[in-house]
Amino acid sequence: MPDESRPETEVAIYEMIKDGTYAKLFGGFGENLDRLCLTQAQIKVFCRDHHEWLRQEGWATFFLFKVNGELFVAYVIVSADGLYVLRCYADRFSDDSVWSAGNRPRIVVPQLALES
Repeated sequence: MPDESRPETEVAIYEMIKDGTYAKLFGGFGENLDRLCLTQAQIKVFCRDHHEWLRQEGWATFFLFKVNGELFVAYVIVSADGLYVLRCYADRFSDDSVWSAGNRPRIVVPQLALES
């Protein structure tokens, strides 16, 4: 299913400071989760055009997105050997795995979602 068309969106980038599940990571913003979603197309453009903001050395950068009403988290990993090689995976938002903050994974969300 193609992404809905959206204008260019400013984003905010955070580094994790506490271990947590996706629900804790994204729930910690105190926003409606729909407002924290990017489209898959926006995620691809961000990775292509702003790869310097992706967490390096094999650690993850997280993006929240929605498909058919269900929330997912894309996590993008840049190769640890210094080459610009991306791997992108997706988990269901409901996955209860705990991510470690020790390597400071990054979280990317729309900036406008956090302004009120």
